[in-house]
Amino acid sequence: MRGFRCLCVAAAATVMLAGCRTREAEYVIPPPPPPPAQVAAPAYLFAGVIGNRRDRARRITAAGARALAPAAVTGFLADYETALRRETAGTGVDILRQGDQLVVRMPAALTFDSGSADIKPEFRSTLNEVARIVGSNRSAYVDVLGHTDTTGTDEVNQTLSQRRATSVRDFLVSQKVAAVRVATQGYGESRPLRMPESSETDRAANRRVEIRITPLRQGDQRR
Repeated sequence: MRGFRCLCVAAAATVMLAGCRTREAEYVIPPPPPPPAQVAAPAYLFAGVIGNRRDRARRITAAGARALAPAAVTGFLADYETALRRETAGTGVDILRQGDQLVVRMPAALTFDSGSADIKPEFRSTLNEVARIVGSNRSAYVDVLGHTDTTGTDEVNQTLSQRRATSVRDFLVSQKVAAVRVATQGYGESRPLRMPESSETDRAANRRVEIRITPLRQGDQRR
């Protein structure tokens, strides 16, 4: 009888243990979610400066700008970025950073009427703040890049994008950004952010002007 009781106790323990293992096996900790996908920046955006870097560096330093030592670049850009974000917060302007370059992206809906290269009066105060920061941080190249959507002909869009880039450049210069620092490039419809353009939202995203800021480094004059 005692043996039978021991057998029963052992069997019950086995069943309980099996149940615990089963419940333990059923509880599986889910794996962590994958990190968010990184959006690749368009190659043109964080490329070399427009034109010949050596010639531009010589002209910029001749105008009084100081070339940066490699150790000073990170801090210079961090201060630049902080100031731009502070002064453009809530305006619809985007500040992009990759490596040692900054881009101020201005949707055309904020800056220009359709088909026009005249800066909207209501945007001038924001652009004036951008110009003030760019003008006071002289150790940098400034490239102004114009873009359109695909509405209209290639020729019309190319011309309009260049006119808009030139209009922003002229405004910067009028606000005491040294003209030798600023170069322009119109891309027309060739550098879209969204394709295909299936909605007005897509077209609006593609219409923009960008100000690309690249530090002036020691040694650029010899490149």
